Amino acid sequence: MPIGFWNDDDGQRYFNAYFARFDNTWAHGDYAELTEHDGVIIYGRSDAVLNPGGVRIGTAEIYRQVEKIDAVLESIAVGQSWQDDERVVLFVRLREGVTLDDELQQQQSVKPFGRMRLRVMYPRSSHK
Repeated sequence: MPIGFWNDDDGQRYFNAYFARFDNTWAHGDYAELTEHDGVIIYGRSDAVLNPGGVRIGTAEIYRQVEKIDAVLESIAVGQSWQDDERVVLFVRLREGVTLDDELQQQQSVKPFGRMRLRVMYPRSSHK
């Protein structure tokens, strides 16, 4: 946890960033889930927001859906300027032993995100 912000002499920006959300409780900014076995799953930054087509979506929401695809070991979503808008580009790393074959390339996972849908498609070729 940081101890303060540069040029925040009265501490107001620091307070607003970490303590304004919950009374007398530090909010770290990550989405997390407590599991039934007393473990914690950290999903990602709650403030990492992409804005394709004017629809705000947090990267943690994307990761939560991608993690349901067994072939994917890890992923990262980024925003890319595209045709006067922003598009979401998702990079994935496949699990060891998974081959990017025709069958896997045909798999698509379509999940609703409010007004938008996430469609996961695999690349035509893979490079190590």
